[in-house]
Amino acid sequence: MRKVIFILIAAGVAAACGNSRKAAPGSSEAGMETTVATTAPAADLPVPALPDNLASPEERADFMALHFWDEMKWGDAAQALDSAFMEQNFVNYVTVLPYATPAGRDEAIGSLLSAARLAGEDRLDFLYDVAVRYLYDTESPMHNEELFLTFVDWAESNGYYPEVAAERRADIMKNRRGSEAADFEFESRDGSWVRLSDLRGTPVLLMFYEPDCENCLAAEKRLAASTPLTQAVADGSLKILAIYIGDDRAMWSSHAATLPEGWTVGIDAAKRIDRDNLYNIGATPSFYLIDPAGTVALKDAPLPVILNLIQ
Repeated sequence: MRKVIFILIAAGVAAACGNSRKAAPGSSEAGMETTVATTAPAADLPVPALPDNLASPEERADFMALHFWDEMKWGDAAQALDSAFMEQNFVNYVTVLPYATPAGRDEAIGSLLSAARLAGEDRLDFLYDVAVRYLYDTESPMHNEELFLTFVDWAESNGYYPEVAAERRADIMKNRRGSEAADFEFESRDGSWVRLSDLRGTPVLLMFYEPDCENCLAAEKRLAASTPLTQAVADGSLKILAIYIGDDRAMWSSHAATLPEGWTVGIDAAKRIDRDNLYNIGATPSFYLIDPAGTVALKDAPLPVILNLIQ
């Protein structure tokens, strides 16, 4: 189905010219897990038929997003509470949303959540849990806070666990893409004290890591093995800043000596980053790409995305 959706949107274009330190978010806003056995293979919802009078790709994407769930039987618990069915269709749905206009996304997501709630709070809880796990959980390969923000907006506006929604909004807005990266001071491996802002003037790849984290070690090897990245560091067009957010100095010092000489490696032994809640680091490694002016270009981005961008 995803291929079909992309083809339909592409046709419109032609016609017109993402080691865990914190627990993952709760399974539902109510903090309850809903488990429903899947008795049949997951199926795709029918693709909405696009009206002939929709000429622009934006109009087509808005229509597709708004009518994607038209054939959903919210009153049928076997369908609405089926994990495989809901997850597969939610993934398909999320492939459409980036092509829609902001207003179209707001309307489509609002319509979806309202329809689920009208059928029953358990339907809404189940659907919202899927959105949390796929879009908000930092360990999800589809992690996308900007898309999830619309779900948060609806939750706050409609009294759906508004306190939780407010906390998630604060999380999303912190070091949001396009905002100024929160500044902090750290001790570097040569013993000097440096601030993140001292590195301005050059793009900075900021990595929060832990020396004993297997995923961190794997990421470090991939970064060190990247020829374009190594060349960028060597010619001064990129800085890599690796920050250990812990207080085991002996472990950090031993590990820091193994990292490339061209990297800036530091420790926040006083845990100011965590204490002052400067960055929300759900899992390590956590990557931020910061532009020369100190603005966040990528927030908590997957390493493959960063490597592809640099390469």
